[in-house]
Amino acid sequence: MFKSTLKTTVAAAAIALAGISGAALADTTAHDQMQPVATSVAQILQDTKDDQRVSLRGQITKQTSEEKFIFTDGSGEIQLDIDDDLTKVQPINPPVEVEIIGEVDKGLISDTEIEVKSYTIVQ
Repeated sequence: MFKSTLKTTVAAAAIALAGISGAALADTTAHDQMQPVATSVAQILQDTKDDQRVSLRGQITKQTSEEKFIFTDGSGEIQLDIDDDLTKVQPINPPVEVEIIGEVDKGLISDTEIEVKSYTIVQ
């Protein structure tokens, strides 16, 4: 009788743990597919979370290194990190109006920046 109860308890615990890890996996997937929040540079610098997806419209004013650019929307300036794979497809020649989608990167040592996932040059 003890073995039967033990098997039942172990089986129930395994099912419960499988349910928890499945829920955690669903949350991770949902996070990866979150829609970006339209915001401003000022809001990003004041009250966003690391890895928060954002959408901005403004101007890239200058390029500071191969993958680093300065962006402004009139409310402030922030650095963009744009992978050179993106700029090879659609080059950026500052100053230029853009719409960007990216993730906030709040560095422990460096300033807050936006890791750009996609951008559109506005004509």
